[in-house]
Amino acid sequence: GFFMVTYAISNLVVYNHTISEPIGWYLKLPVGTPTKDNLYLITIPSHNLNILKKLGYHDSSNTILKKLIATSGDTVEIKTTGLFVNEHLVSDSKLDSIVRGVNLEPLPIGYIHQLKTGEYFFMGASKHSYDSRYFGVLGRKYIVSMVQFIF
Repeated sequence: GFFMVTYAISNLVVYNHTISEPIGWYLKLPVGTPTKDNLYLITIPSHNLNILKKLGYHDSSNTILKKLIATSGDTVEIKTTGLFVNEHLVSDSKLDSIVRGVNLEPLPIGYIHQLKTGEYFFMGASKHSYDSRYFGVLGRKYIVSMVQFIF
């Protein structure tokens, strides 16, 4: 486990069994206006699916649970010490290039981007999470639902 594998049991709940976010059941809620610090069920861009498959990710829905950490107007930057949002270092955000022999293809050191309307940057709770530090900014179409931990 480093990565979020979710199984959609119904249209109402999803189960997470990896360390990217707390293990357990999550209630799926309407997305509404995506808001920082909320958890979301997101899809992965197709060009990143190979990395997940190499890591043993086998969820056919290609969805993962991640926390929204940056939205429109925020600036994200990758430095050797980790991810910065609006010039503040995000804890446990230093990037891993290789995990279990797989090149995760992280965003390059020096990457800087001010998010535009409809752009979102996500990160998992685990420092080993596969998230926007690797696949980059996502558009609204990649957000499936907001989620709330049940148990």
